[in-house]
Amino acid sequence: AVSVYLAAAIKTCDSVGSAGGTISPDSWRDSSGDNDQGWIGTKITLAPGGQKEVDVAVVGGFDNFAGATGTYEYQIAPALDWFHSRSMWEYQVSTENYWRDWLAQGVNVQLPDERWNNIYKRGLLATALHLDRKGGGVIAGFHNGAYPFIWPRDAVYAAVTLDRTGHTAEAAEVYRFLKDVAYRANESWGKGFWYQKYTTDGYIVWSSPQVDETAVVPWGALFHYNVTGNLDFLKDHWQMVYEAARASSEDSTIDARLYFDDPNKLMYSNNVWEDSWDDFLYSNANVERGLRDAKRIAEILENPVEAALFGGRADDIHSGLIERLNWDGENTDISQLGLSYPFDVFSPIDPKVSHLADRINGVATDRWGNNHPLVNFGGEFDQLVNRYWGDTYWKGGPWPLTTAWYGLYYLTRADYTPNKADTDVHKSKFDLLLDKLGPVGFGAEQIAPLGSLLYPGEADFRLQTAWPNAWESMSTFVDCVMGLLDFQPDAHTDTIRIAPKLPTGWTTVNFNNLPMKDRRINVNIAEHPDSKHTAQVFRNVTGGTVNIDTWLRIPTPFRPWKVLSNGVPVAYSFDETANRVHVVTSLNNSAGGLTSISVYYALPYTAPDFSKALDIAAGRTTASYDDIIRLDLNSNGKVELIDATGILRKVVGLDVNP
Repeated sequence: AVSVYLAAAIKTCDSVGSAGGTISPDSWRDSSGDNDQGWIGTKITLAPGGQKEVDVAVVGGFDNFAGATGTYEYQIAPALDWFHSRSMWEYQVSTENYWRDWLAQGVNVQLPDERWNNIYKRGLLATALHLDRKGGGVIAGFHNGAYPFIWPRDAVYAAVTLDRTGHTAEAAEVYRFLKDVAYRANESWGKGFWYQKYTTDGYIVWSSPQVDETAVVPWGALFHYNVTGNLDFLKDHWQMVYEAARASSEDSTIDARLYFDDPNKLMYSNNVWEDSWDDFLYSNANVERGLRDAKRIAEILENPVEAALFGGRADDIHSGLIERLNWDGENTDISQLGLSYPFDVFSPIDPKVSHLADRINGVATDRWGNNHPLVNFGGEFDQLVNRYWGDTYWKGGPWPLTTAWYGLYYLTRADYTPNKADTDVHKSKFDLLLDKLGPVGFGAEQIAPLGSLLYPGEADFRLQTAWPNAWESMSTFVDCVMGLLDFQPDAHTDTIRIAPKLPTGWTTVNFNNLPMKDRRINVNIAEHPDSKHTAQVFRNVTGGTVNIDTWLRIPTPFRPWKVLSNGVPVAYSFDETANRVHVVTSLNNSAGGLTSISVYYALPYTAPDFSKALDIAAGRTTASYDDIIRLDLNSNGKVELIDATGILRKVVGLDVNP
């Protein structure tokens, strides 16, 4: 048994910022048998315009043996003495400076909407406050007593967020927890699956075999390597990755409820929401992603046998997913979008995935003829998104995670669709969530219906399940912001991949201090509809080799007619479906070096364009500035016969490159 003790103190400082001060003499404690109430207070007189500093401390202690008598003396009293003797103002200032510096070390964003800038920083800070320094894990949430524990899935999602934003040391600690701290039982070939829920020191709390708690491990580990390029990390954690890939793709001898369903070629387990059992789409999309990433790690480490094993198993799972999608009988569930975001095992425009999205939107039915939308149309939750059809948890209110997930799916789909409609869906959903945040700017597990508030009369505070959370709100909020850049580092090839998507009304954004190995990159994305060009400017802050693989979007019906890198034509390809330009090149490798990539666009060339270019080249007419901008294909400042010939080839279809 463990006994827990709490003590509180208030002091009034002699002056703002001073150490010492007067400890409050006023207190009261219930003397009845349960002894569960009390208060502490102090009286102050505050002159008009005056200032006084009042500090409050709450100190805890515990013992775990019978007859303990020194807990207060040895654990609590020293903390109260420290509180009395020191300047809390100085500690507050140093704490604020620490976290400002921590934020500055990672990716910084500058967006046109200040709410997005603020929630990005708030999301990172809140995620960091879920970190456990001793064990290395990330707890799931606060407020609700069931949540200051570690779900491996939640922790890995948070680690991916931390890696993507440049906080790689904190992310690495999650894998220390998974490798060295969290208990796992033994299979004949090594350690088995990760359990559902752990204490911060690695003890099992809930033991159900939930396969996504294990399958996320290779996915997160490969992403950490893609950011850091730390080959020693992969070598040190290879056994962990190997065990995760095996445990998530075959029968368990530890718990018979986790097994490979041979006829269906899918893993059977507890679902992501921990309330049912089957061969679920989300769970198996995660398994496939984990297997493919384990295969990639095996290839990097030159382990061909394991690479072949995990690649074959991933293919089997994929075939099982196709058949389950064709069956179309799984209950409508937001997690089904995980096939595309974040696990990328099916395209977001695959007809089977599009059908899932249609079911979520209430415009398609399942195999049973059920129309079970998750998007709320009207009422107090208008346009917010539920978890799954029939959800009754806390009377079925929508979750911030699920509404964000819906938006992130559409943001992923924007890579396959023209203009800004899908990106605007993402922005509209995230804006709705920002409207629902509590007064301290935190998200929660769920938004409570008005009829089930814990605190009657507080209708402005709807976040009354666990709050804040890491994956279920705050780290996913960060992902919602970073998703606009779609930043995918590949340290193995010294490459940064981005596919920026700006919502309607936003013409410029900045993402600074993007991480890849020991290098840091700034990028500005700007759209100039008046002058009909889109530009990206990169600064190689640290210097060193950096390749860039980027997409630049242009509005329909325009087509690119000039693509430049630092003012010089650069090779490119054009995606006619999404109306975007693909450029792969190298950045200036000097410290502080700049590289610009610009796409100038215009309406497709026509026969009159050829005629005008020919007339200018023959000297029959004089070129205007606009003529040179449009008709000078080789960018030498003149319209010549070679330009006219090039335009003719485009008009008649001999040159399909715009």
